[in-house]
Amino acid sequence: PDPSGPNLQVASGLTDRLDGTESRFGIEFTLDRPFCIGKPRTPDSNRIISDDIIPGNVLKALLANALGGNQTVLDGLRFDQWRVSHCLPMLAGSVGRVAPVMPLSLAKTGEEESPITEGQAKAKKQAVFHDMRALTLAQLAAIDWQQAPAFQPDWKDKDLAQIREKLGLSANRPKRILQVRTAIRAATGTAAQGQLFSMECVIPAGFVWRGTIDLGALPEAERKTALQQLSKTLGQRGLGNLGKTKAGLQNIKLLAKPFDSGNKTQNTSTATVKTLQPGEHLTLTLTLLTPARLFALGWERDDASRSAWDLYTRYWEQVSAGALVLTNFFAQQERQGGAYHYQHFQRHKDDKDGQYKPEWLTVAGSVFVLQVLDAAAAQDQITAWLQTGLPILEGDALTWKDTPYLPEHGFGEVVMNWQVADIPAYPVAEQGGGR
Repeated sequence: PDPSGPNLQVASGLTDRLDGTESRFGIEFTLDRPFCIGKPRTPDSNRIISDDIIPGNVLKALLANALGGNQTVLDGLRFDQWRVSHCLPMLAGSVGRVAPVMPLSLAKTGEEESPITEGQAKAKKQAVFHDMRALTLAQLAAIDWQQAPAFQPDWKDKDLAQIREKLGLSANRPKRILQVRTAIRAATGTAAQGQLFSMECVIPAGFVWRGTIDLGALPEAERKTALQQLSKTLGQRGLGNLGKTKAGLQNIKLLAKPFDSGNKTQNTSTATVKTLQPGEHLTLTLTLLTPARLFALGWERDDASRSAWDLYTRYWEQVSAGALVLTNFFAQQERQGGAYHYQHFQRHKDDKDGQYKPEWLTVAGSVFVLQVLDAAAAQDQITAWLQTGLPILEGDALTWKDTPYLPEHGFGEVVMNWQVADIPAYPVAEQGGGR
């Protein structure tokens, strides 16, 4: 199929199952054509690669345009306070919403021979994986490993393919199509020299996209008005112009039940936190399902010698007001920025030094092991984070004018005590012996 085509902004066949009292509700839709939401790339790259996840800030931008794009109207609806989650692709006919994420605490701890199948001459070796979140760095170092554990950055392609198949991540993702284009001179209608580029698009056939819209930050008296305006706009105008192919959203459904994370967890009730008695200790884990900005803007200019441990320890201490303390983490970071980012998000600020400050995102799959120090406070905070995402710690309240990586845009989504199916925790009892 050809992703190119006219811009779409027509009624979408809306199904509205809300009664007007909801503060959090689900949204589901399909797309009318392949789409491309370009990932960051180097200036010399002529290939545009798309993710199949539709970020919350992208969907929120479509909603803002459909609502009229008038800032006065949006302010009247308190639109900046709407939280729109990332919309994840799920097979049509499936239920729920599961993030295609692998925790960074998973490690390859060895190899074993797989069972011989019919027609196979000899057994093949396959990787053995364990979840290492229960072990501290000191415990990891004390084990007499025959083969040092390898975490995701060090996995080979065959290891990654094996675990993706084991977790069912490969078969349940949309296929891609590559489109090759060239820039056209407006004056002559001929191809521009050296302006060839390719665009990798996501084919939406067979999938639906699911997310959650949260209006819980709005005063209760104003939610009904916001819901009515949303339903009216989607029913009359629909949502279109998604990404570089201007894809249109179709078969939009607003559902009374929000699409919370379907990633399987253990001991997920935050009520277990509040039942702690004085002197008792509880350790829990929070895993990022979407990227989050946990480092303070400009940290590397203030003190470049600070380690990730220092930065994460400070974040959890501040965001929990001392109710939680970091005991271990498995995380990676990505730097986001560049000339466009500076011009769009930072140049307008009255910055004292006027310096460019990239944003550091902690990637999805990062795992944080936390010890509860104040049970009552921790329960309230974790309950809020599970619904609204991890906040950015900044002196002033941030909006879309300052950064795209807000929890209101679906960033910082977390799940508590996620236990990946079929990947066992590394046996703590083996700490004293070898493997």
